[in-house]
Amino acid sequence: MLTRVATTLLANNQMALSAAARAAKQAGFHALELPAALHGAAATTGRRLAALGAALACEKPVCAIAGGETTVEVRGGGRGGRNQELALGAAIQFESSEVLSLLAVGTDGIDGPTDAAGAFADGGTLSRARALGLDPAMALAANDSNTFFDLEGGVVRTGPTGTNVMDLAFVHVAPRG
Repeated sequence: MLTRVATTLLANNQMALSAAARAAKQAGFHALELPAALHGAAATTGRRLAALGAALACEKPVCAIAGGETTVEVRGGGRGGRNQELALGAAIQFESSEVLSLLAVGTDGIDGPTDAAGAFADGGTLSRARALGLDPAMALAANDSNTFFDLEGGVVRTGPTGTNVMDLAFVHVAPRG
């Protein structure tokens, strides 16, 4: 039926993940690839990635790179997307950490119904947010991670990339000591 149709795969999530790992190694990181680690509820996955980061210890910086896509159960009337919600879940887990940070982004540059690609969170995210009167648990419950990160300063905007090979999350672990 479609005898003259040819399909060529230009990129996929694993290719993006591997390229990111190569770049991390070239930058001096111990790179850890976690294919298909992004699945399930976004905030839960963020907490799981934060716990993984807390368990990693190394002489040099570690960059764990996860690929896939999570989900969000919309319960509230806020604005956000799965990557921003994942980052908020992680931020709650590693509050006050001096060694952990996370960047979660959509490779298409779009996270949910927002102009963000995703969000960045570190051990100071919650203290900066609370200083502004923001409540991370309420933002998570209202699915309002975009407003939270926009005000806190962790929202990441790249603009549309013109491609989509799912999402990537980067967990950075600085050397301890």
